[in-house]
Amino acid sequence: MTGMPGQHGLIGRAAGIISGLAAELAVIKNALEEQAYAVSRYGVNIGTDGRPPPVTGGPAADAATASERYWALAYRQLYDQAMAAAHQAKQQATRQLMELYTTVEPPRQALDTQTATSRESLPMSYP
Repeated sequence: MTGMPGQHGLIGRAAGIISGLAAELAVIKNALEEQAYAVSRYGVNIGTDGRPPPVTGGPAADAATASERYWALAYRQLYDQAMAAAHQAKQQATRQLMELYTTVEPPRQALDTQTATSRESLPMSYP
C-alpha cells in the first residue's frame, strides 16, 4: 500500500465526522417535519421546503384565525431554532474537519523550506 502512514485512520475519522453531521441533521429534519405535521392540523400551511408561512399582524378576525396565527408563530420559532441548530452542527463539523486537516497538512513554513531545499538540489541548466 502507498500513501501516508495512518491514512486509513484519517479517512475513518473524517468519515465519522461527516456521518455524525448527517445523523445530527437527520434528527433536526425529522423533528421539524413532526412539528410541521402537528401545526398543519391547526390550519397552518407549511411550505414544501418546510418553511413557515408569513404571519400577518393585527387582530385576528375570529378564534380559528387566532389559533392558526398562534400555531404559525410557534412553528416559526421552532423552525428558526432548527435552522440555528443545523448551522451550529455544520460549523462544529467544519471545525473538526479543519482540526483533522491541520494534523495531516504540514505547516506552511515547512513546505516553503522543503521547496527551497528541493530547488537547490536541482541541476542548473544553461541556455
